[in-house]
Amino acid sequence: MDYSIKNKKIDLNKANVIGFGKNGNVYKYENMVIKIFPKGKIPDGLIDGKVCRNLSNISTYVILLPLDSVLFKNKKFSGYNLKPLNNNKTKNIAKMDKSDLITCIEYIEDDVLTLSNNGVLLDGILPENVIVSDKIYLSDPSKYSFVESNNGLYDFNSYQVHLLLSKLVLSGLKKCDITTTELKQLKEKLLEKKDNESSSEFFNNLIGDNNNIYSYVKKRR
Repeated sequence: MDYSIKNKKIDLNKANVIGFGKNGNVYKYENMVIKIFPKGKIPDGLIDGKVCRNLSNISTYVILLPLDSVLFKNKKFSGYNLKPLNNNKTKNIAKMDKSDLITCIEYIEDDVLTLSNNGVLLDGILPENVIVSDKIYLSDPSKYSFVESNNGLYDFNSYQVHLLLSKLVLSGLKKCDITTTELKQLKEKLLEKKDNESSSEFFNNLIGDNNNIYSYVKKRR
């Protein structure tokens, strides 16, 4: 039991692994979700104790940030805990009701604005670190960083999020009766978002009066 949070020991023998990462694992422990880098061996450019503390002071809704530092032998930064989710039932983003999808994207956009105003660069956000349930949660990119100037940062972060949403949509459609040609056509369509257009506006206009993205693609046949 070499790990601790706020001087409280963490017994990994009583924790359940819920995710395997390249640099560390994610555990469910008591009422916490914890990312641990074994013995504090963290590759350069991911996160450190100072960055973790700074992130813990930022309040977001669906982009899950570190809350507290995990220490190895009470002194070496070795990870962090995240807000646990009450609803872990996964959904297919391509079949999410249009109004629910747009609301979820708006939540993400609000968080992106908050992070950008605080100088946080969104980098390393991947589809495998996204949970689609009652909301669309962005969880544990591991690679966190602050930039000196937030000039243009919101636009960059928003672009990264739109690419992420596009990948999620295409991945969701691959699980449906959608052809390779239809996927290619939609991929090209997703790249047409204008620089001054938010992702929520884009998807709202894209889906139109259809129920969801899946029905939009089918209707185009």
